[in-house]
Order: sequence, then structure tokens, then C-alpha cells
Amino acid sequence: MNKIFSEQTLEEYQKYDMLKLLDCINTNFNTPNTISCLDIGANANEINFISNYVKSVTGINISENYLKSDYLHKNVKIMIMDGRQLDFPDSSFDFVYSINLFEHIHDISNSIDEQLHVVNKDGYCFATWYPTWSSSKGHHVMEAMVKNWEKEASIEPQNYVNNGSIIEDWGHLLYTKVEMQNKLSKVLKNEKITHIINNFIYDSEELNRLFFDDFLKILQSKKLEIITIKKQQDLPPKGIQEKLEKLHGKKDFSTQGCEIIFKKI
Repeated sequence: MNKIFSEQTLEEYQKYDMLKLLDCINTNFNTPNTISCLDIGANANEINFISNYVKSVTGINISENYLKSDYLHKNVKIMIMDGRQLDFPDSSFDFVYSINLFEHIHDISNSIDEQLHVVNKDGYCFATWYPTWSSSKGHHVMEAMVKNWEKEASIEPQNYVNNGSIIEDWGHLLYTKVEMQNKLSKVLKNEKITHIINNFIYDSEELNRLFFDDFLKILQSKKLEIITIKKQQDLPPKGIQEKLEKLHGKKDFSTQGCEIIFKKI
């Protein structure tokens, strides 16, 4: 019954992420049902699902909205807590993970330190995130977000799609806020959506706007061992690559998303 409940309440994108997470757990732990887990930036539906396969899951988030649920499994704990300041003793968990968090959190360096602090010596940390700011969809304006904005503002839906036809791929790195506003005003009929999109891309505190190279530098500066790193890539066309390098220097503009497993040394 618990397993059915969890699967039914997952969104499609969550199912994809949960499969990646389960693969990581099953690959690195011989007996997953004996491990304790910490989910940073947790969602109640996701931790309910994962709790079917492990001994226990503690889920934390700075927003109560993500932790709301009519039902939580017995081996699940949830609490309001900032991933940059974990209030747990040393070596409290066998497995520490985050899903689609690293593109949002502003102090990645401190967050990694905190994860290494609470994970067991023989445990693992796992992070997967998408999209990175330096990638084609790094503006992070998704279809579901626009639909929510339209609903909240009671405005007519405009069938926004995140395929590069409205916000050009890598456009957030190529254009200023004014230039983007001018381009979007030719595509989107409602100026309110245009305003919301521009505010999110350029001004919102919900994005840290770190390039993939920035993530790597931070990871390389830590006392940790990278077990695996997998990149989801999308190479910019040559002309776009040249424009990006002219504006930002020679950087990695192809890594859409990343999965990484690391442990403390």
C-alpha cells in the first residue's frame, strides 16, 4: 500500500529523478534497507517514495510548502532546516542527497562542507541538478512555472514552451535584460508574463547563476573524493559558442545537468 501511494503521487519528472536516485543507492550500498538517508531540499512525495527502499529518510527544506503531506511513512522525518547549516551530529547519515538543488542554493561551498560533516565515513553524498546557468536552458523558465504564474495572475494562457522558440537557447547569456524584454515582447502577447520571465531570469534570488565551471572549482577545493560524475550535455552551435566565449570567456556551456557521487576523505 505504501509503495503504491508513493508512486501515484509522484509527478513524471519526479519519477525520472527517483529512478536515478534509486540506481545510485542500489549501486553503492549492498543492503539499502539498512541505510539512513538525509534529503536536502526535500519534497514530501519523493521522500515517501524513497522510504520504501531504505531504513529511514530525514527530509529538510527551508520552505514548509514542500514538506506538506496528508500522510508520511513511519520511517520518514521532516523538518524545517537550511542545508547550509545542518543541525545534526557528525556522521549522522549513511547517505546524503539533493535533487535539483545545486542550481538554486547560493552558498554551495558551505552546503558541501555541511554534507561532508553529517555523512558517515563510509557513506556517500549524491547531487543531481538541472539546468545549470551556463547551459541552453539555464534561465530555468519551465512550462509548469509559466502556467502557475498565469493562473495566479488570472491571465489568459499563452502556451509557453521551453524548446528555444520563445526564450532562445543560451539567450539569457547572450542578451541583456532590456534586449530579452524586446525579443519576448514580439513572441508573447501578454506583457505581464514577459515581465515575470525577465524578473526570474535576471533578478530572482531563486537562481544562483553559477556556471558549471564554478561548480567544479568548488568541488575541487574540498577534501572529498569524487566517485562518479555524469554530465547531460548539449553542445552550442559554433556561432553561438563564439558569441558566448566573447561575452564570458572560454567556459563549459554544454553541461545541461549533472549527477555526482562523492564521499569525504
